[in-house]
Amino acid sequence: MKTALSGDTLILATGWMGAMIASFLLQMIAVRELSGNLDVFQILFMRSCISLLIVTPFLATRGAQLLRTKRIGTHFARNGVNFVAQAAWTYGVAMLPLAAVTALEFSTPLWVALLAALFLGERLSRHRVIAVAAGFIGVLVILRPGVEAVQLAALVVLASALFFATSNVIAKSLTRTEDTLTIVIWMQIMQLPLGFFACIWTWTDPAWSDAPWLVVIGCTGLSAHYSMAKAFSLADATVAMPIDFLRLPLAALVAYAIYREPVSIFVFLGAALMFAGNFYAVRQERRLANRREGEPRWDSSRTT
Repeated sequence: MKTALSGDTLILATGWMGAMIASFLLQMIAVRELSGNLDVFQILFMRSCISLLIVTPFLATRGAQLLRTKRIGTHFARNGVNFVAQAAWTYGVAMLPLAAVTALEFSTPLWVALLAALFLGERLSRHRVIAVAAGFIGVLVILRPGVEAVQLAALVVLASALFFATSNVIAKSLTRTEDTLTIVIWMQIMQLPLGFFACIWTWTDPAWSDAPWLVVIGCTGLSAHYSMAKAFSLADATVAMPIDFLRLPLAALVAYAIYREPVSIFVFLGAALMFAGNFYAVRQERRLANRREGEPRWDSSRTT
């Protein structure tokens, strides 16, 4: 658990969260711009190529040390799942309003809670159950089954959240023994051939107008997750989460300004429910941690 934040640390954490939000928004715009000419798998392949070029200097300076792992099978499992999640998310960005995609992304924590309980043995406490229930209600509010026809793309994005959650749970397991940069580099190395073999049959030569967006998507694919990691290393989730929720109104604003996309109030209501449930669970976890730290410990040197 982190201690109270100083003013400078809070500003720095907020800055990293802002960089993360900007990276995700730029990535969504790049996907939307590229989807008119390139298919989903080609976009992922080109992103992996550019991202791998960016991390190559780290390999040059630290060499084989970064590639050393005893859990290559776990890396394969994580990156296979993550590739499917990225493909589903990319498809959703191309087909759905950006605000709807962003709102459905907020369902990832509820899947993480369920999967961590099933596969990592983490206890599904009362407050986590409340968070999961709020998350599912939020998803139903956004999709409104029975009131409106549920779009296939919306279900695909929801599936991407489930696959991202699975990837996050596996990554959490990997961080117990692996360097963070090792996990990132193996992700680029493994997803490069996956993207290549998936897109080779429908390859389209990129136009020169695609080049800037390919650079954007390659850079933001790394900067978004790096900024997120830095922000969470500086501040508790209770500080970072409300800032992350700003992604939704900003995505709606950007989508309206660039693509004139209307936004449904149900998207905001559903996302607010998911955020509230997850925020409540995180605050309860923090309170329990504070209580445990405040409990007096038995001193073996004392006699009764």
